[in-house]
Amino acid sequence: MLLLFFILFTLTDARFIWHEPKLKAPEEFKVLNVPEQIFRTKTLDTYTVLEAAANKVVTELFNHSTSTLDPYKGSGATSFAMLGSDSPIPVYDLDGKHIKNINDVYVECYDIDDCSYQLTKTDIAYLSLYASFIDSSGFQPITEPYSIGLIRGKNTQSLMGMYTEGFTVTQNHKAFWIRLWKGGKTSDGAEHLYNELGTDVAKAVALLELAVHERSHYDVPVFDSDSGHCSSFQVNYNSLIQRSYKRLHAYEHLLTHELRGSYSYYFPWFIFVTTITLLAIVVFIIAFS
Repeated sequence: MLLLFFILFTLTDARFIWHEPKLKAPEEFKVLNVPEQIFRTKTLDTYTVLEAAANKVVTELFNHSTSTLDPYKGSGATSFAMLGSDSPIPVYDLDGKHIKNINDVYVECYDIDDCSYQLTKTDIAYLSLYASFIDSSGFQPITEPYSIGLIRGKNTQSLMGMYTEGFTVTQNHKAFWIRLWKGGKTSDGAEHLYNELGTDVAKAVALLELAVHERSHYDVPVFDSDSGHCSSFQVNYNSLIQRSYKRLHAYEHLLTHELRGSYSYYFPWFIFVTTITLLAIVVFIIAFS
């Protein structure tokens, strides 16, 4: 019986998945400063939410225009760090199969002189999910290389996502951006915009909606932000989001496994091994009592 247990344990160990990523300081680190006017013309879309205090009535709706949408308007420039191939973001299909890595990760500077940043385990998990959702939600996967960006700017914290295209000084000219933390920093007490949604279904739907939105801007690029949500974009977006909802269970399944990355076991196998172990102990006690 004990021999059987050790054999089963060995087989189970071979099925361990979603291991905790090894975190290390990036070996490649480059800060890119983009003038405001250039950044504005290369930002095809910004996904912004309107927030107000609980006791404050919202009297102004958000105006989608280049004069108000640009999150860096008036700052003169924006800066972001480029993490190299030592900080890869894995991309999975909806069956959980690893299909590629994204080796260009942009991390927006929190402040003018605060660009150095090491991705946390939570950052990696959500950036991986964001990229996986972007790839899986289209009518076909994205075959050309693209980058993933982490939004950290503290001055416009209602900015949830972006799609940029045309930064010729970077390795990949197209990038999908997402904000994960309220306040930009991931220190204790910072609000995580997705973790705090509670259920895995809520996280999956919120992340999926943003991914499909920005994916549709990639599919139907409009180089005039005043017309960024034109009819062609809306038709494509509507098609993709309805298509994605039909496989919502698969997106939730992928999210559940990816966010379990800090554990070294796959939960059903853990229950199986635990049950076999308890049965072995009971049989051993009965046999020698």
